[in-house]
Amino acid sequence: MQSKELKNVSEKIDDARAARLAQIENLGRFAVIGKLQDSSVYASTAHVGQAKRYRVLDESGKTICYVSPTGPAAGRDLTELIGRKVGLVGEIRPHQPTARAFVEFTEIVPLD
Repeated sequence: MQSKELKNVSEKIDDARAARLAQIENLGRFAVIGKLQDSSVYASTAHVGQAKRYRVLDESGKTICYVSPTGPAAGRDLTELIGRKVGLVGEIRPHQPTARAFVEFTEIVPLD
């Protein structure tokens, strides 16, 4: 009976491990992962025709980088994603004014 139970537990562990490994491989396509927030830095400097800029926070609430939608993501309403953990597919560039990274993203995926 113990052998049967051990086998069942081992199978569950193996399944959970395989699922976690698959998730890690998928996360590799993102330029940045974190919590999406409005940017107070760029709120007053947005120009007509310029995409709104956001910031991405880490688990402790510190800003990782600033981001802006481009291409297919530019016309998307992102208000429902504010405050949620997201993954962004895009290009990472240096941002001189803030001495941080800046990501122009073409795809945003909720991760929570």
